[in-house]
Amino acid sequence: MRLFIAINFNENMNYALLKMQNDLKRCGIKGSFIREENLHITLVFIGENDDPGKIEKIMRNVSFKAFPIRLSGFRRFKDMVFANVED
Repeated sequence: MRLFIAINFNENMNYALLKMQNDLKRCGIKGSFIREENLHITLVFIGENDDPGKIEKIMRNVSFKAFPIRLSGFRRFKDMVFANVED
């Protein structure tokens, strides 16, 4: 199984990202657009792993605090377009 660690968004962020995608489509941008259930920020790609339960157990012991994420338009990388996340 391919594993990665990611930040999932709340409903408001998903709505904003889907709106950005729709704006791109209306402007005639063609491509593969991400479905709502797949919207996230990847923090680290772990790769192939046969024991996802072990990784999940480790991650459940990581403490963290919620923090705001703000978007500010689009950014290009090679042939892809990303929502720009402010510092």
